[in-house]
Amino acid sequence: MEARRVESLRWYGVLLVRVAALVMTGVVLQTAGSAAWDDHVLGMRGEPDRGTVVAVRHTSPGRADRVEVDTARFGGTAWVTTPRKDLDVGDTVDVVVDPRDPARAELAGDGWPWRQIVIPLTGLLLVAVFVGKYGRWREPEPPADADELVRGGAT
Repeated sequence: MEARRVESLRWYGVLLVRVAALVMTGVVLQTAGSAAWDDHVLGMRGEPDRGTVVAVRHTSPGRADRVEVDTARFGGTAWVTTPRKDLDVGDTVDVVVDPRDPARAELAGDGWPWRQIVIPLTGLLLVAVFVGKYGRWREPEPPADADELVRGGAT
């Protein structure tokens, strides 16, 4: 009876790993897809503009900063993710803005948003490795004394 309980718990553990991996995969693909889509839309219909930095959220070294830029021509502000660490409040920057959605913008010259796309996809690779290691059901093993049971029953 104890072996059945252990196998049942293992089954629930594997199921939990698979469900968690599915949720994490959805989040990672949404994050990377959103960044790729924003880059594509700005490449298609974005217009250059001058903006003023209104707020800066500095992060740790190696991570992208969040910068709020006021785009005067399109009216309103937009939060931009940038690897630049030299921006302060009041600086004037070149931005590319989607005229249909002024909240969609990026700093001119930042290039392809590789951090927002590649890092989540690397996370997806790690999820796949994790699921490959811990997300499998084991094949049931025959009891160690199965051979003895067959011989014992035949005699």
